[in-house]
Formats: sequence, C-alpha cells, structure tokens
Amino acid sequence: METPGQLLVNDIASNRKWVMRMETSVAEETLGFFLAPSGDTNRQAENMEEKARSWVEQMAAGKLAKMEAWTMLQTTTWRKLSYPLPALNLTKYNVKTLWPSFSGMCFLLSEYVGTFLGV
Repeated sequence: METPGQLLVNDIASNRKWVMRMETSVAEETLGFFLAPSGDTNRQAENMEEKARSWVEQMAAGKLAKMEAWTMLQTTTWRKLSYPLPALNLTKYNVKTLWPSFSGMCFLLSEYVGTFLGV
C-alpha cells in the first residue's frame, strides 16, 4: 500500500534526513532483535533458529573443552536467544520450526551436564 507524502527528520548533527517508508510487515533489527510494526515475528524466529543451529553445529564439530562450551552457551548463545523473548509473541508455527534446533542444544547440553555430574 502506497502512502503519499515524505517525512524529514533531523539527525544528531541537525542534518535533515529522509525517513524511508516500509511496509509494516517488514522486520528490521532494532535493540538487538528483529521487529515488524505489524507484530510479525517470523524474521526473529528465523534469526533465533540460525543462532541455535549454528551453536549446535559448532559444538558438534568443535574441540572445545566441556567447561568452555558450557561457558560459551551461558554467556553468549543463550543470552542471544533469551534476550528477545519478552518482546515476542511466537506462534505455534514459530515454536515448531525452532524446536529441532533447541532440541539439538538440549541433547548436547545433556551430554555436557552429564559429564559434569559424573553420570
């Protein structure tokens, strides 16, 4: 839907800049996660799935010590995945598509946690 008119705003240096108009369904990264004015969470769900899958692949193929892998998950990866959750309203479809990546994380974690506990 085309909206008539153009918007100008001042940037920090008081220079006039055009505001780019976008569809409300287009998600852009803001504050560390992808939000769309329409409430569409698909782009953020895809981003989270990629982060989880990437972590699982790196851990499966990597040579990190178990404690290093656990620390990496706690300090980096899990923070990236959990930070946007309060702002999201994930659909059942989003959760279903994310689950394989998260279950892979859980499997690897159970392996690491089991070795910490001597199981």
